[in-house]
Amino acid sequence: EKTERLDRLEKVLDIIEISKKYPHEISGGQQQRVAIARALAPKPEILLLDEPFSALDENLKEKLLADVKILLKEEKITTIVITHNIKEAFQISDKIAFLSNKKIIQFDSAYNIYHKPLTREIANFCGIGSFINGEIIDKNHVETSLGKHFGDTTSYEIGSSIDILIRPDDIIHDDDSAKSARVIEKIFHGSDFLYKLKLNSGENIFCYTPSHHDHGLNEVIGIKSEMDHLILFNK
Repeated sequence: EKTERLDRLEKVLDIIEISKKYPHEISGGQQQRVAIARALAPKPEILLLDEPFSALDENLKEKLLADVKILLKEEKITTIVITHNIKEAFQISDKIAFLSNKKIIQFDSAYNIYHKPLTREIANFCGIGSFINGEIIDKNHVETSLGKHFGDTTSYEIGSSIDILIRPDDIIHDDDSAKSARVIEKIFHGSDFLYKLKLNSGENIFCYTPSHHDHGLNEVIGIKSEMDHLILFNK
């Protein structure tokens, strides 16, 4: 059973061909995979991994994160993973503890960390987004330069000014929309573009579009917001 387990670790971590080599004979990424295997080998009840995937290339990291998570689940090993990479945290965790100045600011599911951040710092850490001005117009609506948005606003007084977080996935490219924005930056990702857009209000937002929507700088495109919840902060 022990031999079968070690064979499986070597296969999952892709270290079969390097298992007999010395540390100086393998790359930093390979050393990191070997270190993970050694940590898992004794089948500990609890495990601490400090930046275990930092030296891996992105393609290998994606697969390894999924495989290691399955392995930890199957063997019921409680694991604390320290990382500064939010994508790694989202992919491997059941719960995330966000620390700032040596204090846990939010301990929550990955979903809530992203969709219900308690602070601006957490919201900013979770990825690209913009804060734009908003006004609470009733207990369920916020008015912004993008239009009226529905959601829970009961924590704020009607008429108060707030900041609302707009993420790229909240914005849809729509040529038929009455709202428009000007392209001021663009980044090609292969399957999509990330556009930085300037609204008529002067505020900037971001938007993902499929890569066949190739717009030029300074081009004006139609957009609309599709938000199923609000992320609001006091000014």
